[in-house]
This record gives sequence, structure tokens and C-alpha cells, in this order.
Amino acid sequence: MKSLVVSFAVSFALVAGAGCASHSDDVCQDIGDCAQGGSSNWIDSCEAEANALRDETAAAACGAELDAYFSCADSSYTCQGATALFPGCAVRLTDLDSCLSRATAGTAC
Repeated sequence: MKSLVVSFAVSFALVAGAGCASHSDDVCQDIGDCAQGGSSNWIDSCEAEANALRDETAAAACGAELDAYFSCADSSYTCQGATALFPGCAVRLTDLDSCLSRATAGTAC
């Protein structure tokens, strides 16, 4: 689970409701546009991975940390060349990682 968060956060997504873009959807779109040439396949895949991550973080009682990270990433996104950056969000990513580490401590995960 921890590696999924790290790979997802480094590359890039929460489902708010039908027809409404969530913070994670916006982040996937931003990264897709910046680093993947706007590939709809990549954006769709990102959104699917974000949904899976949302389920895993909810099961680990880390949903609030995931929400905080994507909210930050959505509001601070910048594109430099073909690199998506999220300045100021490192603390929220660390909070999420720490929560997941606590949740998996003592397990085989």
C-alpha cells in the first residue's frame, strides 16, 4: 500500500461525485497535460489508480490525509517543462505516508 501511494503521488487522484471533477481528477488532468501530452488513456488510468488508492486509504483510516494531499496538489500545481510539480505539499505527502506506515506496522504489507 505504501509503495502505491509513493508511486501515485510521485507520478500524480478522490471521487467526489458523478459529473463533478475531484481534486484527484484535477491532479490527474494536470499531470496528464504537463507530462503525458494530454493522453486521455494516461489520465483515465491515473483516475482509476486514484480511486483504488482512495479505497485503500479509507480502509487504513487515512482518508483525511489523502484528501489533504490532493487538495494541496490541486491548488499548488505548476508545470515546468514536462514536469508536474506540487510546491508546498511535501508535508501533506509525508503525513499520508506516515499514516499508511502506522496502519501497516506489524503486518505483512
